[in-house]
Amino acid sequence: MITTQKLTKDRIEQLLTLLNSEKINANPAIYQELSDLGYGYAGWAYSFSTGTDF
Repeated sequence: MITTQKLTKDRIEQLLTLLNSEKINANPAIYQELSDLGYGYAGWAYSFSTGTDF
């Protein structure tokens, strides 16, 4: 079982800043980070946004 790590308010704000500056181009990086933290659907979203298998 994968343990989901908590996402801090500061990190969420950093990710929002990245999203606001890079728009849709930031999505794969954000999804990858969330997947690495244990958020399963983010892995699916990453593969969908990049067209790769997860």
